Amino acid sequence: MTDTRRFLSFLCATIVFFWVYGPVFGGSPDRVHVNVRAQAKWEDNAEGQWKNEGTVWFHIVGTMVRDASKSRTVQRKGEFFTPMLTYTMETMNVTYGYDEKHVSLRRDGADAKCKSPVLNEFHGRGASRIPDGAAGLSVRMFSSMAAPTLKNLTPAQRQFLAQVQNSAAMPDHYQFYVGGPGSAQQLEGRKRTFKNGVCTYVPARKKLSGFSIGLQMKLPRSGNMSGERTWTADSQGRLPPSLSIRISDMQQQGKTGPYKPAEGGRRNVTYTVSWHLGDKVEVSTGPQPEEKPKKEDCEKLKNRIDFIKIVLKTYADQSLRDSVKARGGTHEDYQAEVEKRVMAEASGTSDNPPKAQPLMWTTPTFSDSEGNHVSSVEIDGKVNGANRTLIKYDSKGNQVDDTDAFWDMQKAWEDAFGEEAGQCMFKAAVRHEECHVRQYVEKGKVKGIDDRAERELEGFKTELKDLEQSYRDNGC
Repeated sequence: MTDTRRFLSFLCATIVFFWVYGPVFGGSPDRVHVNVRAQAKWEDNAEGQWKNEGTVWFHIVGTMVRDASKSRTVQRKGEFFTPMLTYTMETMNVTYGYDEKHVSLRRDGADAKCKSPVLNEFHGRGASRIPDGAAGLSVRMFSSMAAPTLKNLTPAQRQFLAQVQNSAAMPDHYQFYVGGPGSAQQLEGRKRTFKNGVCTYVPARKKLSGFSIGLQMKLPRSGNMSGERTWTADSQGRLPPSLSIRISDMQQQGKTGPYKPAEGGRRNVTYTVSWHLGDKVEVSTGPQPEEKPKKEDCEKLKNRIDFIKIVLKTYADQSLRDSVKARGGTHEDYQAEVEKRVMAEASGTSDNPPKAQPLMWTTPTFSDSEGNHVSSVEIDGKVNGANRTLIKYDSKGNQVDDTDAFWDMQKAWEDAFGEEAGQCMFKAAVRHEECHVRQYVEKGKVKGIDDRAERELEGFKTELKDLEQSYRDNGC
């Protein structure tokens, strides 16, 4: 028998021996900590018809324990080898978040008669236990564990070993999978309805189906099982996009790419996955899903709620109204005094308090000189330092158009206050201004100090109600 054949026979026998008797990792941990994050962020549209955008993320944390029945120590010629480790789930939990908004881009039919372009939207935050058996980890090290028995090889044997290690045979690697949350999670939302000429929103729910994540990665020399990957893929008309995610760096010739869903296509979905599996609890340094600290969101909403309560108290102060009237002031003078007092109380100083900075306001255009009838109304705002028109309404208060500035301003608020708190505050502010649109349609121009105060009270009460609902919805 040639040296090469003898070596091949020996190598095969060694691998079979390891496989039959089961492997273990010499000095390996009995418990592995798991920290995995995954996110899918999408934007899809039908040109001139609709746009859908959203984000879903999962954060999985838990522990796995070594299965001794499948991870046994192997001894050969006085040495111990660890060709494979198997871990089963001990305990594991997942937190998740979901945000989706479906917006109409049309301006005819029902869309021309509805104030808001939102067709439906859904949001959700939650936590769940990963079901028993829904996670597993195996670490396979046949090549490296066989190395101690392959010393003092002849040149021909070393050449053959190199060929085997570079062939289609599996290199040392680890495989991890997890799925959950276990049952469909309910997401709260609303959808637009149009019936008998009336456009309204009704509560709606949808189910967030489960997810699965699989990793198959070459085992680095350090043994560190951590990493991160980001890629873009095609939603293939599925919203939310596929949450069956696979990542591998063990691509073989003739096989598909390393990602599932596969990279490419329209690239309207961005996937981000980061992970750490090890004997220490580590925080991944890779790209992080947009998991907003709930405490920060609650604090921002609470600050805005407290501020609006100061505003409401000031507008309700009859003595302030009377004092401005007594000196012959206009409703514009009254407004300036309200702002001064509000900022003084909010800042805690009556000496040179900061000036109020209006971010959104309502601008009417009247069809008569007396200002009793409007021809159109706009909601305007300050976007990136410039005054822009956000939404336009006709003489009956029906929305006829919104502009790119509307979405630019919402994005600016999300950047300033965080996505969750920013969306809630922006939505509440728009509801406030919509009150003023209706007031101009029904009442015409502002007719004095008391009229100005009562209109503002209604607007701020609407905004406060919206914010307090968001505060409750976020579990604050």
